[in-house]
Amino acid sequence: MFMKDETISLKSSLLRNAIRSALALSAIATFNINAVYAAEEEEVDDEATRITVTGSRIRRDSFASPSPIQVLSADDALKAGINNISDMLQKVTLANGPQIDATINTNSGNSNATEAPPAGGVGSRNVGLRGLGAERTLILINGRRLGASGVRGAPSQPDLSLIPFDMVERVEVLSDSASAIYGADAVAGVVNIILKKNMEGVKISANFSAPDDPGGETRQVSFVTGAESDRTTFIFGGEFYDRERISTGSRVDCVRRREINTDTNEIYSYCYNGFPDNTLIAPATAGAGQHGSVWNFYTPGQSNVLNGVTGLPVPNWSGSANIPPPSFGYAPFLDDPTGNDRFRLNPDYNDNYDRMRSDLVQPLQRFSLVASGTWRPEWGQDNGTEIFYDTSYFHRNLNNRATAEQLYPVVPGFIPQENGNGGLLQNPDGSLDLSAQNPLNPFGFDVLPVVTLDDLKQDREVELDHFRFGFGFRGDLPFDWAKEKGWNYEVAASYDRGDGVATQPAMNENHLIFAMETLRLDADGNLVCGIETVVNNGIGGIIKPESCVPIDWLNPSLYTQGGASAGSFSTQAERDYLIGERVNRTVVEQSIISGFVTGDLFSFDNGGTASLVLGMEYRKDTIDSQVDFLGQNGLIVAENPATEGITAGSRSVQEVFSELSLPILSGVEGAEELTLDLAVRFTDESNFGDETTERVRLTYAPVDWMSFSTAYGTSFRAPNLREQYLGDQFGGTAGGNDPCNVNNAGPGWDGTNYDPNLDTRSATVLANCNADGVDPTQLGTLGTTTIPVRTGGNVSDLRPETAEQLTFTFKAAPVDTADYSFDFAITYFDILIEDTIQALDPAFILTRCYNDLPNLASPFCGRVGVRDQAVAGSARFPNDVDASFVNIGEQTSVGYDINTRFQVNFDDVMGESASLVWGTQITLQDELTTTIIEDPTLFNNGTDDLLGTFGNPETRAVTSLSFNRGDWTYTYSGRYVSETEIFIRDPSTSASTCLLSNAAPSTRITGAPNVIRDCVAESKFYSDISVTWSPDETFVATVGVTNIGDVQPAQVSAGLGSDRAGRMVAAGYDQIGRSLFANLSYKF
Repeated sequence: MFMKDETISLKSSLLRNAIRSALALSAIATFNINAVYAAEEEEVDDEATRITVTGSRIRRDSFASPSPIQVLSADDALKAGINNISDMLQKVTLANGPQIDATINTNSGNSNATEAPPAGGVGSRNVGLRGLGAERTLILINGRRLGASGVRGAPSQPDLSLIPFDMVERVEVLSDSASAIYGADAVAGVVNIILKKNMEGVKISANFSAPDDPGGETRQVSFVTGAESDRTTFIFGGEFYDRERISTGSRVDCVRRREINTDTNEIYSYCYNGFPDNTLIAPATAGAGQHGSVWNFYTPGQSNVLNGVTGLPVPNWSGSANIPPPSFGYAPFLDDPTGNDRFRLNPDYNDNYDRMRSDLVQPLQRFSLVASGTWRPEWGQDNGTEIFYDTSYFHRNLNNRATAEQLYPVVPGFIPQENGNGGLLQNPDGSLDLSAQNPLNPFGFDVLPVVTLDDLKQDREVELDHFRFGFGFRGDLPFDWAKEKGWNYEVAASYDRGDGVATQPAMNENHLIFAMETLRLDADGNLVCGIETVVNNGIGGIIKPESCVPIDWLNPSLYTQGGASAGSFSTQAERDYLIGERVNRTVVEQSIISGFVTGDLFSFDNGGTASLVLGMEYRKDTIDSQVDFLGQNGLIVAENPATEGITAGSRSVQEVFSELSLPILSGVEGAEELTLDLAVRFTDESNFGDETTERVRLTYAPVDWMSFSTAYGTSFRAPNLREQYLGDQFGGTAGGNDPCNVNNAGPGWDGTNYDPNLDTRSATVLANCNADGVDPTQLGTLGTTTIPVRTGGNVSDLRPETAEQLTFTFKAAPVDTADYSFDFAITYFDILIEDTIQALDPAFILTRCYNDLPNLASPFCGRVGVRDQAVAGSARFPNDVDASFVNIGEQTSVGYDINTRFQVNFDDVMGESASLVWGTQITLQDELTTTIIEDPTLFNNGTDDLLGTFGNPETRAVTSLSFNRGDWTYTYSGRYVSETEIFIRDPSTSASTCLLSNAAPSTRITGAPNVIRDCVAESKFYSDISVTWSPDETFVATVGVTNIGDVQPAQVSAGLGSDRAGRMVAAGYDQIGRSLFANLSYKF
């Protein structure tokens, strides 16, 4: 499949159902997709491997647990070349939906406006399960909440990049609704990171990886030491991790447009970038008329542009005729003599080189210290009293680069001049005399340069510190009846504090305006700007204002070609006057006090012993995210307003909870187990009131090797601190999302000419655009800019969201002998969230505003900013779009998890015992929808089907095959991501050039074949191999290769929203490429 159309989409065909059935039937025995580090922990030896797992405070081993739990071993992950928690989790099939990872994760490089911080802050790494977002996945450390931390905005989730991997024993992933067990945000599941608790001696480890291609090298060194005695345990560890950046240009050569010949299926791939550079626009008639185009280009040594006053050539500036023709894989191209298209095809005249210098994968340095221990005091030995504590310090530093912003300063052709008295010359009628030619403008008319600057890179430096301390005590209740029933208690408290600072270069808008608006000649003909200040010059502690510096926006230093660097100011004085530093500081704190008691109640005649848990928890969350004066007041030069409000607020949560386990039957004929588990939790949130959630689970095992379980649970999630208090943040959405943009006319716009008879937009859209003061046949004809998008908290209007989840799980271990074992599990999940809290999609807002009702009567038009009538019609995009958090209709996630594990043991293989283990894990997503507003007049009643769209594959799978013989272990692992495609809300009315129904003759390829854009990301399969040698218990060495086939991420036509330069960055695609890795550890 290479295109999305309502008549041929795999999503709506019988082929999809056939493939799904085949996968489900073959998964148990033949589908080679899983990983041993993500397989469910087997119960081979009760003494050696039985563990306490996530999902209940009633302790059970993993296989006996009725909850769908996956246990991920850190040691096995290292054998697969994984050395951090985030990568470990994001390769698990449950982690569906777009993830916040090491790539630049906002705007995906499809805008050159300032990138807004992601939900977790700049440089964060978060994980979300079931395609429902990170805010609905709870992160625990050792069974207790890990506090959020991050920089800028309102981080609401823990940053997984902070956690030291060598201190991790295992990770337990509960894919069940656990709100009644752990609290509100466990809607989609729980990730419980279990750190090492016991050790004697010292262990030193070192891990390295080196990709074939430049960048992405990682170095990791760590130590763990510990001691034990009769009454105490202590463990202490530290880790340093360093990952080098990967630039976009080290993996792709340019921003590529991909078009498909609809007759032959041939793909045309060529460099194409719609963001101009090294150019200027001459809006005046005198300038625009010289070449039949408003575009002029910097062409050193060539000129065919004439000064509007003298008629003499302007050195080094030309129209399109002097731009070298493109020379890519398909030539010759159809040429556009107006220059409206030529700059897009030539990287010297767009910002392609700067995009190639920006990060594809961010660099990262991390330093972590973790300590924990227990003490059993002599005075508490009768009651088994144990005091425990843990403390940690995490530090993260990164300096990442996004694509530099473009600047569009107006350089006047004529400026005022002073008279001998310091005033300005005037005309006889009293108007300002503007007859003096601007010495910084050789054109003789106003021009609008378009430049990118090395002086104004989007280089963001982040320093983040996270401190955590927890302590508590546990023991047996000191009552005779309690001792008889095994009642015990635990009381704990913890405190988390994240403190981060982010800085990046910024241009002072006040200084820019001052330099441009007051530019003039003095009486002697010298260029000056600013005003003389004579009041309080340095008197009374008032600092004298900085002297104004004229800016030479047409200096050759600003116009560079060849890709080595962007332009820069010609003088240090210009740089010092305009460029400063933007500073953000974010502090997030979490305090928790909790306690519970648990024990047995009574025994069933033919069953087990009923157990009860009673507990309470109090939590306080606060955030204080500050920005400097310029950022807070929008006084930074940017394509979007670059305003960032202060985020400050707090909430408290008080909860009481209970669990009851009723093993009604056990070990009787026909019922090896029949257990009813009940859980209830009452939550009182200080800003949004109270609610009760519950979970009911029934487990039935007719024999000891087979079990069935079903569970129903509810959730209540009040808005988190980000959703409540986020100060206005400005990001951007592509101007192509504006329905009034002529580029949405389908075949009606070929890049140069408009044909109203071929315009695919509705009459309602065209009429609404005109009513809004913009000509839909002109907007975007000269290029498309980013539309600013404002997102803010909404504590006064939001409502809590509620959810229901239903699961069915079947587990079986039909073969379990000394030589062979085989077990598998299948889980069906069905999640429905109502009153979903979500920041609206700005493209949806724009579409609904102009499509819904005549006369701009749609309520969504209230979220679309005004169009400045002073701006030229070709660039009259909305001033902004308000995408702040609201409650939408509902969200659903439905699907299946299939897990298998097969093991064979050999007594003698060349004189050594050996074993072969093969595991698989597959997630088949069957439904993933979002309904913003249910409306029968809309396509599909207003429900968006996101299944199979970018970031939401229908099938994710991992597999691992491990062979162990003596001191050696050989491991193969594989990972599969199914095909995805661009989301199109209503294919029947969409003007998208991704659709077969909108195919049109190419305006760029010779022969003008019918083409559509390539909007489908093909499926990918990755393979890793490794060899581990462990001659004794003190030394382990692993060498391997990840992505051995050097499989590259799916390529799509650039600018679709989930790509960077046409390279997909969503849904778990490997951005690094083939890499050699080595892990060494020694214990003494």
